[in-house]
This record gives sequence, structure tokens and C-alpha cells, in this order.
Amino acid sequence: MSTGSPTNPVFSLEENKHFIQLDGLRGIAILLVMSGHFFYKIYIFNIGWIGLNLFFILSGFLITSRLYYHLRQPYKKYYKNFYARRFLRIFPLYYGCLIFFFFLLPTVYKHYFLYYSGLFDLQLWYWSYTSNWLYYFHGVNSVAIFFHFWSLAVEEQFYLLWPVFVRVFYKYNIKAVLVGGILLSIAVRNYINSPRSYYNTAVATEPLLLGALIWCMFAENKLLKYYVYISILAFLSVLGLGLIFYNNASLGIDNMLLMNYGYSAIDILLVFLLSGSLLSVSISKPLTRVLSNNLLVWLGKYSYGIYVYHWIIMQTIIPKMDELLFHQYYFLIRILGIPLVCVVSYFSFHLWEKRFLRMKKFFP
Repeated sequence: MSTGSPTNPVFSLEENKHFIQLDGLRGIAILLVMSGHFFYKIYIFNIGWIGLNLFFILSGFLITSRLYYHLRQPYKKYYKNFYARRFLRIFPLYYGCLIFFFFLLPTVYKHYFLYYSGLFDLQLWYWSYTSNWLYYFHGVNSVAIFFHFWSLAVEEQFYLLWPVFVRVFYKYNIKAVLVGGILLSIAVRNYINSPRSYYNTAVATEPLLLGALIWCMFAENKLLKYYVYISILAFLSVLGLGLIFYNNASLGIDNMLLMNYGYSAIDILLVFLLSGSLLSVSISKPLTRVLSNNLLVWLGKYSYGIYVYHWIIMQTIIPKMDELLFHQYYFLIRILGIPLVCVVSYFSFHLWEKRFLRMKKFFP
């Protein structure tokens, strides 16, 4: 097996190595997001937004692993295969929803256009994967049926640039570059000093780069060594979050103490969870069993579809159910809404998304 210098390590983890624990983490992430949106009136669920940060960390970890594995490919093939595979995974469902709501539905349901006319005026932001900047500059629109697409926009912007950074910097100390990017992201967030910073790509890059950093440690077989330091940082983060919530009990992004100082603390705790899940096979069998739970793994497998559909269903079907039942069964309606989202996501994956995923074999 090849070896590399500390500044130019050779990563050799198998591309197709599957960590079932990460599916379990995805399951936890989507449960956090759904609970935060479906049950926003219940205080404790306002912390659900951290599920998105967990998704970002996992994305940074997994995308970086794939990019490093394919560095052995010729320059053009490296980019072509990566972008083609991302296209096949993300675009069919994303653009399928936009086509349905902007073109197909208005032709059969005339009142739809009248009710969502404001949404049509903003559609360019969604087609161009830049809706996060819409919310950053203008706030959240009252008819934002695709509001949640902002995080998909952030990831897509990251996917466009990150392969270039990896290709350019892999010969150097990539971990130093990652740490520098994380510190810059923290500086940008504190400079903006606004709840809207949450939607800024530079701010959202922090968890993505943290995920990439954990992959580098893991691939170099140094994660266990660094886990001691990660654990210490996690402990300090808990103390810091305790002080923040003592001064301001809000769990939402409107809590500027939380956004300025607690955001990174939460990311550290999520990194601690990711690191623990990767090491769980050797250091924590109970954690492996929890993250390998069939329900969590199932939710993780269909998490992309669940994420796309849950907010749309919450904005369309759930309000109608509330009206029919005279707004008397808030909790019950949303409990029933969760399996509805899961069923829609399951059939969407097998009847639509899977057709495109089969074409990934042409871009190994």
C-alpha cells in the first residue's frame, strides 16, 4: 500500500465502504428537522435546526471521501464523474418538484397561481439554487413553500467549488486549509451578527468543512488520537451552551448569543457524535446498535426525499387538515403527517429517483 508524507497523505479507504452508522445519523438528522418544523409551537422542538448542521457535517465527510478516492482519475474524468453523480442524485427530485409546482399544477388548479403568486415572482432563486441568498437579503417570504430548499442551495454551491479546492490543495496540508476555512466562516458569522447569517453560504460552510476535516483524520487513521481533544472540546461546548441558555433560553436562530457563540459549540458536539459513530465499532458497541437501528437506517436512506417533501406537505396538506378538524388536534395531525411524508418519499424514491440513480454506473 502506498504511503504519504504528513503534508501529502495518500488516502486509501475503499470508495464503496458503507458505514451503516452514518445512515443512522442521517435518520436522527431528519427527525430533528421534521420535529422542528412540524412541532415548532412546542419549545423543545425549536432546536430542530441543528439537524441541518448534522446533515452538513455528514455531507462534508462523505463528499470529501469520494473526491479523494477519485483523485487518481484523470483531471477531466475526476470532475465529470463527480458532477454527473451529484446531478443524478439531487437534480431529478429537486427540479421535478419545481416543474410540478410552477408548470403542471397551475394548469389543473387555477386557484393555485392566485394563492402562490408571490412564489412565482421569486422562482428564479429556486431554479438557480440561490434561494439561501434570497432569505439572507430579504428574509423569509410568507409563501415560501420551498423555503427549506435554502439548505440544498448551500450544499449545491459547496459541491460546485469543493472539488476544485480538493484538487488544488490535496498535495499540501489540506487540514490546515480546512481549519483556516472554518475560522473564516466563524469570523464571517460574527461580523454579520444577524439571525440571517444562518442562510449565508460562508457561515454554513463551517459544518461542511468540519465534516471534511473529520474525514481526513479518519482516513489517516488518526481519529482515535484526536478523539480525546474532540471530547474535551465537546465538554467545554456543553458548559458554554449552558451559560448561553442561562442568559437567553431561546432555542432558535433569533438567539444571537446562540448564533454568535453557540453555533460552533453545537457543531463541535455534532462532530463528537460523528467521530463517536465512526469509532463505535471498536470503542462503543451500544452506540453502534443505536445507530444501526432499522428505523433510523430506513429514515437515513430516504432522508433526501423526506427533507424535500416534509415542508411542502406541512405547507399544503397539514393546514387543510387543521381547518377540517377546527384546529383542535395540532399534535395528532402532525404525528399523522410524519408517516405520510415517509410514504410519499418511499414511492418517490422507487418510482422516480431510482431511475436516475441507475445511471450512476456510467460515471464510476
